[in-house]
Amino acid sequence: MRYKEVTNEQLEAARPGLALIEEVWDEPIYLYLYGLTSDKVALMDAREAIQESFDEEEADGRDGVPELVQVAIAIGLSDDTLHYLIGGGLKIGREEFSYTVPGEGARTTSFGGSGLRPRLKLSDFSKLAISNSDTWLDDFLTANTATAEVHPPVKRDEAATRQASATSIRNPIDSYLNS
Repeated sequence: MRYKEVTNEQLEAARPGLALIEEVWDEPIYLYLYGLTSDKVALMDAREAIQESFDEEEADGRDGVPELVQVAIAIGLSDDTLHYLIGGGLKIGREEFSYTVPGEGARTTSFGGSGLRPRLKLSDFSKLAISNSDTWLDDFLTANTATAEVHPPVKRDEAATRQASATSIRNPIDSYLNS
């Protein structure tokens, strides 16, 4: 299983058990919380991180940073992170996030050196899931995002416009009056 969707209540109930396991387990536990958010500060921070990740070649071939509606964030899951997410909020640092590019699909990058550092709570996420890897974050985003068809802009030249107007359907009233 790539990830398992969970609710806020399930995460809150799992916290004492996670704390107990962390206390007795010698090895690090690698779990990730995936969260889908439309938080304005998180979206601004994501846009800044995307802009920083573009190199000059890539930036030249684009119309700029895509408009973001939501992002999926992978957060290392532990008793401490749940404590902050349930309470006053967790400051997002170098976590990975996925975003969609119209016509291209999901991409993943890191918040990295962006400066806004949003503070998110569990209630800021519309969907949640847990996973043992951050690898499936783009799948989580794709599965929980309504996709819209992207149509390329229409290019018209004079010849095509003349041809289209010559073969277009005439007004039915004109046809009746001219007959």
